[in-house]
Amino acid sequence: MSWLSIARGGLKFKHWPAECLVFNPVNGSTHLLSEFAGMVLEYLDRAERSFTEEQLQALFFDADMQSEADQQALHQALHAFHSLGLIERAEP
Repeated sequence: MSWLSIARGGLKFKHWPAECLVFNPVNGSTHLLSEFAGMVLEYLDRAERSFTEEQLQALFFDADMQSEADQQALHQALHAFHSLGLIERAEP
């Protein structure tokens, strides 16, 4: 399954050392995210194509040092973004 940003480059981000604030102009919602989640969402929002969870793991984690916790954090972030209406499934 691949994921795309709902706003397709339109999300607004404000980063701090440990967290990120994101504004979604599509529905007017604002969300406070962890620094990691903010980086993943911003990457998806700026991308010109969709990405699978596995592709995002390869981009954000060193394959030799990737832990189960890293994989779980990414998985949870993607499902949280989807439930918040920030990303959607891409057509195959």
